[in-house]
Amino acid sequence: MDYFHEHIEVEKKLPAQVVIHSPEGYYEVPRHWHRSLELDLMIHAKTEVYLNGATQKVSDGYLLVANSGDIHSIRAMTLEYLEAISLIISYDFLKDIYPEMDKVVFDVPQDHAVTLEIKKAMYDLWKLHQEASDEFIYLKSNETIFHVLYLLFTHFRQERRLMVTARTEKYIDRFKRITEYINENYRENLTLDMVAGYYGLSREYLARSFKKYMGNTFKEYLDSVRICNAYKELMNTDLSVLEVALNNGFNDSRTFIKAFKDVYHETPHKYRVSNLQRKAK
Repeated sequence: MDYFHEHIEVEKKLPAQVVIHSPEGYYEVPRHWHRSLELDLMIHAKTEVYLNGATQKVSDGYLLVANSGDIHSIRAMTLEYLEAISLIISYDFLKDIYPEMDKVVFDVPQDHAVTLEIKKAMYDLWKLHQEASDEFIYLKSNETIFHVLYLLFTHFRQERRLMVTARTEKYIDRFKRITEYINENYRENLTLDMVAGYYGLSREYLARSFKKYMGNTFKEYLDSVRICNAYKELMNTDLSVLEVALNNGFNDSRTFIKAFKDVYHETPHKYRVSNLQRKAK
């Protein structure tokens, strides 16, 4: 499984993104990282979660906490059974309220009494966004977000073992630019040589450092971005499998089908048919 860097844009009246996951949405969030703090609560879900090299199968009530820079992903084990909420809190906002944010992480055990309070708050936020539609919903949302942050800072704040140095910061910024370039140009015939030349790096250096700092190869990362976008097109258009493949940077349908099966364990055609049948029920 691969991952990508995700740029987080928050809602104007909130210091965070509130994302509601449902069976009608995409059932996989590929491996990725960002500087924001992310909390994912499984409401009714059988999912496989990945965090910094560890994969586990979880279900209702599980809370995933991804600190800044953590590599993470969520994949539903079944299409019919997926309700969850993600709270993605802006890194800039966290730095404003706590300037030492780069030096800490939140280590949150599943069954701690305060963790249960956080889960209850996020469940209430999920219900609020399920039921309410008035223009002042952001006020109640902010109340919950600040309450969750208060509990995290007062109960689960720990010193980060590896401090962010100027050298580390330089690599974060470099790979942010490189991954953003890939995210914007994945439809093109991108190669390692092409991206290395664009940034004035040698092919060998980019290959080695990409693997070291991103945890996977350049090609694995590129394929993950292409599959993520191809999935959306496959589910939301009537385009043929070949058209979806070519629109998203694959040279032919064969390479797309192989990459898709590696992630979803079915061919794109079979997966699309299964999804249509589920929605028709």
